[in-house]
Amino acid sequence: MRASDLLDANFEAALRNGFAVHYHFRLELWRDARLIDRQVGTVAWDAVARLDPIGNVYELLRSGGSVEEHPDTAALARALATPFTVDLLPRAGSTGRHYYVATLEIESLSLSELDEVEQWLRGDLGRALRERGDFGNALSRGARRLLIRLSGLPRRTVEARSGRFEP
Repeated sequence: MRASDLLDANFEAALRNGFAVHYHFRLELWRDARLIDRQVGTVAWDAVARLDPIGNVYELLRSGGSVEEHPDTAALARALATPFTVDLLPRAGSTGRHYYVATLEIESLSLSELDEVEQWLRGDLGRALRERGDFGNALSRGARRLLIRLSGLPRRTVEARSGRFEP
């Protein structure tokens, strides 16, 4: 599975403005059935790209803890395009038709970053909102959604499905 051509101008701008770009990959193996298909297995992994403002290099952190440094976005894009091998095959002796579904979710603002911005936005008003229970929670969720939509920060989900095959 590759993440080629997904570091477009919008994500590059987010990186230059100090926002990390998070890539969440998921590969699922499904068994084809007459009525309802059944998920047989899944594998997920992550990568995070960010600009180190001190060294002025792009860092790519991958699941498992590896960290790579790249001098520019072109090198970062090439690193993201490098295939990642996973082991997700039908069980030995499995019969029937199978297929894969690959999903890639890319976002430039993580939930933890959202929480930090939300706390800053709440300021002293945060205590008053918490004391009101559900109203405060609903207002908080609404403010979070509004912030995401108004921020203009990119978010994208890409999904691909393989052809059916028999093991």
